[in-house]
Amino acid sequence: MKQAQTIDVLLLLLLGAIWGSSFFNIKIATHSYEPFTLALVRVVLATLTMLLVCYFYKIRIYAFSNKWKIYAIVSLCNIAIPFSLIAIGTNKVDSYLAAILMSTTPISGSILAHFFTKNEKITFLKSLGILLGFSGILLLFFDKIIVNSNNIFFVLIILLGSTFYSIAGIIILKNLKEAGNMNVTTSTLIWSVIFLLPMSFIFEHPFNSSPSLISTFSLIYLGVVATGF
Repeated sequence: MKQAQTIDVLLLLLLGAIWGSSFFNIKIATHSYEPFTLALVRVVLATLTMLLVCYFYKIRIYAFSNKWKIYAIVSLCNIAIPFSLIAIGTNKVDSYLAAILMSTTPISGSILAHFFTKNEKITFLKSLGILLGFSGILLLFFDKIIVNSNNIFFVLIILLGSTFYSIAGIIILKNLKEAGNMNVTTSTLIWSVIFLLPMSFIFEHPFNSSPSLISTFSLIYLGVVATGF
């Protein structure tokens, strides 16, 4: 196993900071943007960012190759559905609670991987690590956990979105393991735009909204930084 370098630790901390700040920014963005429109603009910005990155590094995109069905399914499970569900849920619950709910992804992912993969079985140490990590998050935000009859439906929606991330991870592991991270990310982003575009215009009125500047900045951050990178 490769020994972790200082840069690896710093990048991990940066990734954690970006992941954690996403829920705060989603909350701000939902003040001005409806859920499907929020998800659509987010993935459009992320897609443009990733296309530029792939162009710079000369990485081929296989979104419409003979594996297009897999890319489309992954985009639904990993982007279109969870982004929409999380936006809907975060609009009604505190961003701290949303972060806690989303931290259940490793738990559902481990359970699904145990039954649907050959080499990712649940072990004692793996379970201990996941439970310790989740316990740490609970300890940090214990006083922020407010679940009641008014928000339980939206809590379940966020948990469902979290579970879709786990499902997508299993599909990628079984079908796109050798496809390249950049290609998989960009290809699924392209398909998510295709899915979310009609949803936004059918169920919402994106051109009738008057978003605030702070909500727009939060959405740009979500698209370019939190999703694009």
